[in-house]
Amino acid sequence: MVTVRRTRVILAALAAILAAGSSSAGTFAATVMDYDPGVGSAPGYDDPWTATGSATRVTGFDLRVTPFNPPFQPTEIVSIGRGGWLTLAFDAPVHDNPANPFGIDLLIFGSSFFYASDFSPVAEDLWRPGGVVEVSADNADWRVVPGAVASGLFPTRGFRDSLDPFGSDGGSLPTDFHMPVDPSFSPWGKTFDELSSGYGASGGGAGIDIAVTGLPWVKFIRLSNPGDAPYAIGIDAVSSVVPSPALALAFVVGLSALGGRRR
Repeated sequence: MVTVRRTRVILAALAAILAAGSSSAGTFAATVMDYDPGVGSAPGYDDPWTATGSATRVTGFDLRVTPFNPPFQPTEIVSIGRGGWLTLAFDAPVHDNPANPFGIDLLIFGSSFFYASDFSPVAEDLWRPGGVVEVSADNADWRVVPGAVASGLFPTRGFRDSLDPFGSDGGSLPTDFHMPVDPSFSPWGKTFDELSSGYGASGGGAGIDIAVTGLPWVKFIRLSNPGDAPYAIGIDAVSSVVPSPALALAFVVGLSALGGRRR
C-alpha cells in the first residue's frame, strides 16, 4: 500500500529529477569559448559561431537535411582540422539525468552521413570523421567521454515528413533535436523509409552520457581532432536532451519500491 507520505516523497523526487534537467532542457550550446582550426581544415569553414544554436534543417539549394544529405554550407558547419579543437559552452548546466531517454544527456550534430557504393539511399556505410569529445563543469577539469565521437551516429534528420533523401520536399513536421535515437537501433542496410521509422521523432545526433565521466553535470564541451587524423571534422550544433516525465516517474517509483522492500 502506498502511503500518503510515500506519495509525497515520490512526487518530490520526481519534481527534483525534472528540475535537474529543466535549466538546460531543450537548449543548444550558445557560446564559443575557444577555437583552433588545426591543420587541413576546410577552407572557408572557419566560423566557430556556426556551431552555436540549433542544428540545421534546410541546407543549400533548399535541400532538406537527411541522414544521406548533411548540411554543407559555411554558414552551417565549422571545420576542425588535425590538431584543432572547438570549445563550446551552454548558458546553464546540463545534468546527468536518469529521466533522459536512454541515459543520453547531450547530442552532437556533425557532418556525418550514410551512403552506398551505388549512390542509392541505403545505409550501407557511414562517413564519420570521428573526433574526441571532452566535457567539463568549470572549463578547467576536462574529462574525455570514452568511445564518443564528435561526428558519427546518428546523422542529422531535419524533418519527419521528408520523402526524398536528396530533395526539398517536406518541411512541415520538424524533428526533435533534443531527443536521441534509440542506441539499440541498427541502421545498417536500411532504406531511407526504414531509417525514418527507426529515428522516430528524433533529429539524430551523436549521443553523450555524462555519467561515464563521473561528473554530475557539465557546462562546457570540447571537440577536438587528433594530430594524426586523416580527415577534418565538421560540427553543426550541440544540444541538451529533454527529460522524459514517464522515465522519471518509473525511476522514482522503482527507487521507492526498493526502499520499501528494505524495511
